[in-house]
Parts: sequence; C-alpha cells; structure tokens
Amino acid sequence: SPVSKLLNLIVLEALEGECKQVHITTAAEAVRFRRDETWFEYMRLPAPIVSQRLINRIRVLATLDRIKGNVRQEGGIDATWRGAKLDLRAAVQFTTEGHEEMFLNLAQRDVESA
Repeated sequence: SPVSKLLNLIVLEALEGECKQVHITTAAEAVRFRRDETWFEYMRLPAPIVSQRLINRIRVLATLDRIKGNVRQEGGIDATWRGAKLDLRAAVQFTTEGHEEMFLNLAQRDVESA
C-alpha cells in the first residue's frame, strides 16, 4: 500500500541518516527525525490524514490497540536492516489538544542479547 511504502521510506531514511527516533503527529503535517539530540524536519506530508494513516500503520505493526483512545501505549516491531536485527519501539500518546503523537525509536539489537 502507499502508506506502507511511505513508512518504509521514512524508516530507511532515518536509519541511513543514523537517526535514533522518528516523530509523527496529527498536529502537524510533518515527519521529524532526532539525531545527536537534535530534532529536524525530514518531510512535509500532503495532508493531516497521511500522518493519521502512518500512525495507524505503526499501531498495527507494533500490535497496539487501535480502538483505545487517549491512552499512552507502547509496543515493538522486529525488523532487519542490512542483515542486522532491529528493535523498533513504538509509543503513541495524545496531546492536551487531542492530537495523536507517535514516536518510533530505532535501535540495533545487540547480537548477544537476542
């Protein structure tokens, strides 16, 4: 699907750029990356519905409950990149204004602890 392809692109670009976190929110039509403790805008999204669909896709992959509203949830996604196992940690929360925020932490899994 187009949303899956966009999410794959976002995660691959974040990994290539050695970013540690991806932030998607329904409050802004943008995707932000965190690298070296600094946030920067990676891309502008064409409409708020796109950020909502990206968040929903991550919810599915991380086995988070899509029905629960206004409750912080956390989950994980197992993936591989360049032959290395990744541990993608997803956390979704709501702002006081009612906007949904998704944080996706990107970490390479330690081979010894896997």
